[in-house]
Amino acid sequence: MGVIWIFTRSNGSWSQQGEKLVGTGSIGASGQYCPISVSLSADGNTAIVGYMGDDSFIGAVWVYTRSNGVWSQQGEKLVGTGAIGNANQGGSVSISADGNTVIVGGSGDDNAKGAAWIFTTGIIYDSNGNNSGKAPASQTVSTGSTFTLASNTGNLAKTGYVFAGWNTASDGSGTSYAEGDVYAFMGSLTLYAKWLSCNVSYSDTTIRVKPNELPLSWNGNTIDAAGLYRDTLQNSMGCDSIVSLHLQVLPEFEYTTPASFKVNQTIQPFGPISSGSRTRDSTSSTTHNRTGITRTDQQAIVVHKRQRAVQQREPDASRYRRIRKDEAQAEQTDT
Repeated sequence: MGVIWIFTRSNGSWSQQGEKLVGTGSIGASGQYCPISVSLSADGNTAIVGYMGDDSFIGAVWVYTRSNGVWSQQGEKLVGTGAIGNANQGGSVSISADGNTVIVGGSGDDNAKGAAWIFTTGIIYDSNGNNSGKAPASQTVSTGSTFTLASNTGNLAKTGYVFAGWNTASDGSGTSYAEGDVYAFMGSLTLYAKWLSCNVSYSDTTIRVKPNELPLSWNGNTIDAAGLYRDTLQNSMGCDSIVSLHLQVLPEFEYTTPASFKVNQTIQPFGPISSGSRTRDSTSSTTHNRTGITRTDQQAIVVHKRQRAVQQREPDASRYRRIRKDEAQAEQTDT
């Protein structure tokens, strides 16, 4: 397998620049055996190498570019279409001064009649004002062929924006192309990174729950107490969305049945009266501890006692005074 070394001259001295170059995608044992032809652009940043033995002497050409002193293969190997037989493409090559046009000779094409193929730098990618990352390498293709557009392999990024593919105009007003689109090449084209403004959005939500409904699951988080919570989400375009949750936990309530009584009114059973953690029936004469009893309960108990005294025609003045004392205590407790 053949390889390429590149040397540069400085102050009359030659030194090797970078590692040796070995192209990818060769076919067969003689794919890159003994490179036959080379050519270099005027600025010295683009080199082409022809290997006519590739793929059983159909032949091919490899293109290398230099960036910051580092050489790398640009795109896939070049093989012209329409060749007949063992064309020996790459037996001769030449590149234009600007590095954008390549001509490849194939002396064995069509029983040694020979042919030539012209390739141009089909797609040039422009990072278009990025803050970090780098644009993909230019793609060299032949006119009329199809190829796949590059994706954001260099991790282009721009503060406040999200990468959204490529466009023929720097302001995004031209024709848009998605990453990986298959494109029919009809001439050189510069594609600019397409940037979409990524404004941060905000949303607030209030949720009220009962204690027995905790813990609450929210955006993958488990919440078990009331409070204000925030989370940052990312939409399909990669833009941030800040969401807030106001979680309110409702208190436990005790419900009582309001009632009013008149003196000498007969009390009819109306069900249990809630007394904190205790419950008493309105028709019962049993006295409960008044701790936690609501005012309605206290009034019902006192009136009930008074009615029992009246109904039984109890002449005992001391009993009546005790009932009045109970009333006073009930009023004091309520206050």
